Amino acid sequence: MSTTHDSSFPQATSAPVRPATLAAAVWGGVLVSLLYLAGAIAIFVQGRSSVEAYVEQTVGSELADLVSSTPEIDQAYQSLVVKAGVAIGFGLVILLFAVLARSGGTGARIGLAVVLALGMCGGSGLQIAEYEVLPGASVAVAAVTPLLSLITIILLFLPPTNRFAAARKHAR
Repeated sequence: MSTTHDSSFPQATSAPVRPATLAAAVWGGVLVSLLYLAGAIAIFVQGRSSVEAYVEQTVGSELADLVSSTPEIDQAYQSLVVKAGVAIGFGLVILLFAVLARSGGTGARIGLAVVLALGMCGGSGLQIAEYEVLPGASVAVAAVTPLLSLITIILLFLPPTNRFAAARKHAR
């Protein structure tokens, strides 16, 4: 018995397979987000002691006792807290766009790339500017996230990811 193919019925096409480049980019975005959140938590937990240690290192231990109770220490700590808040904001927005980019949509990938690029300046840039005062964990995070962000941005627009986005668009 031979089977004939009737062209009047639409052919079932398989859904495009998500490429490894897109999966790696999404996980890269999630990792950058989590690193920003971890760096901010380090600032909240260790920020005041980090400022006090910097003051003691700068002015000496005798004068550090006098300076440690001044409003300038509180002001310096509040400055770090604001920077941690900015990092939390970027971390949450990056996480949102990373989740949206799972489907490979061009708008979500562009949004994730833009937020990652802004995060390199706003999240990491603000923290690296005062690396002497920041806790070591926060400095490490601020140093690693720009490189990871750049790798993620590149992965978002490699040919396999673009082909997947085009195939999904045509499948609709």
